[in-house]
Amino acid sequence: GQQGGIVATINVLKIFVGRLEITRMALHNLWNLAMNEPLNRKRIWKERGLEVALASMRYHANDIAIQAHGLRLMWKVAWNEPPIQSSIVELGGVNLLLKAMRSHSTSTWISTSGCWALFSLVRSRNEFNRNAVLRAGALLTVVNA
Repeated sequence: GQQGGIVATINVLKIFVGRLEITRMALHNLWNLAMNEPLNRKRIWKERGLEVALASMRYHANDIAIQAHGLRLMWKVAWNEPPIQSSIVELGGVNLLLKAMRSHSTSTWISTSGCWALFSLVRSRNEFNRNAVLRAGALLTVVNA
């Protein structure tokens, strides 16, 4: 089922981190699994899928597709999930997100995905998360997006 697919996809990301096409497909697959299923989003988080996705984004910082899939995954997994939002902040996801937006500023795919990811991180009433996003320079990045 989908739960097994989540674990398998996360394992693929861990094993094949250096393989560009495999990483693209695996991140896209995780995003698809997270799309409209809250249980999948929580499972991705519990299985440390966000940590693996962020590591993939760091490794492939110059690849627009990987950055976009990672941003979209952050957006979907963090939506309406304050503990997951906090986890992304703690894992350095805000700085990674903003770096992707700044590095690929001509990509509307990145700009749109990044803005949605930022919105998903600040929409809860967690002031720590909101302040972390603001301190990282999100407003200027969004204005320039």
